[in-house]
Amino acid sequence: MTPDAFVNCIKEVMKQNLPTVFLGGGGYQPENAARLWTTLTAQIVGVKLPEEIPDDDDFFPFYGPSFEFEILKGRRKDFNSEHYLAQLDLELQSKLNFTVILYKCVNLSFIFR
Repeated sequence: MTPDAFVNCIKEVMKQNLPTVFLGGGGYQPENAARLWTTLTAQIVGVKLPEEIPDDDDFFPFYGPSFEFEILKGRRKDFNSEHYLAQLDLELQSKLNFTVILYKCVNLSFIFR
């Protein structure tokens, strides 16, 4: 998945206008994981990031050669079939709908005052 795909997922979750906790981490390359989570955190809190990583960052040398937040789409082949993605989408929608129903039924809003 590209960072844009993750951002689109976050936008969909945030459209539900429910208390939300975003958790994550990991990645094959720490530099790209940091880029991704900085981008996602900025989206969540509504901050626009500059295109370039500030050169006063202690880890700046690790972000070369581009020194930008953008993570380019890789050239790995996508082995996900349309059927698999459709099934996954249905399952995720079902779980999201259940979460919304649970929230409304249990009225957990008192926890978040």
